[in-house]
Amino acid sequence: MFGKLFGKRKPKQIEVKVSDIEFLGDLTGNGINALRFKVGKALRLFPHVINAYFSKLKHKNEDKYRIALIIDSHENSHELGREIADKCAGIAPLDIMFSSSLENSLLNEIKKSSDPLFSKENLLFECPIVVSRGTNVEMPQKWKGAILIYYVADPNHESALLRAVNDLKANGYKFENVYDGKVHQLDPAVWWEQYVMEKWSQYSDHFPSQEDILVIVATGGMQKGPALEWENEAVNK
Repeated sequence: MFGKLFGKRKPKQIEVKVSDIEFLGDLTGNGINALRFKVGKALRLFPHVINAYFSKLKHKNEDKYRIALIIDSHENSHELGREIADKCAGIAPLDIMFSSSLENSLLNEIKKSSDPLFSKENLLFECPIVVSRGTNVEMPQKWKGAILIYYVADPNHESALLRAVNDLKANGYKFENVYDGKVHQLDPAVWWEQYVMEKWSQYSDHFPSQEDILVIVATGGMQKGPALEWENEAVNK
């Protein structure tokens, strides 16, 4: 059973044979981080949901690709499916199904090729990175360089830093070094009171809420933080 979601329309349910569907692996490209966050935030409202997986999907006799959301749940009722589809409406066009509707061999292939939406292994890291302009056009012209602060949810600090560096490079910045040579692990449970309000209270409106940072951690997300001017001449050498 699939809930096809288009914009803010009510989900439409149709029957589709699994033999008429081709699953093509995990999602890639821009916007995936935001999609995982929004869907993760919606699914956390349902206690019966254990986890979920995204996959590119193609229906037989269709040229376009779709996004499948496969849900592991303690309950697989029609009512729960409808509630989930209603909650996800407006996020993105999604074909929603319970994992119990798929054969084990197919489900195992999907899980091998797709990262789970939720992970209990993720930690939260603050990655402060010194950059020079490169080809980026957003940095103020008077700045010699900048410190970009990323908040990355990942099982270890090395891969968290790599993700942050890849993102800044994709935005045209040139990586120079890690500020003070340190990536800091933060406690997401006290994110708002002991980090945002103590360190960035003047700019708190620009930070994720306590609820949202927990979703970011659970879904392995990444959040861009402040960009600070860096005046060290060594950046440009």
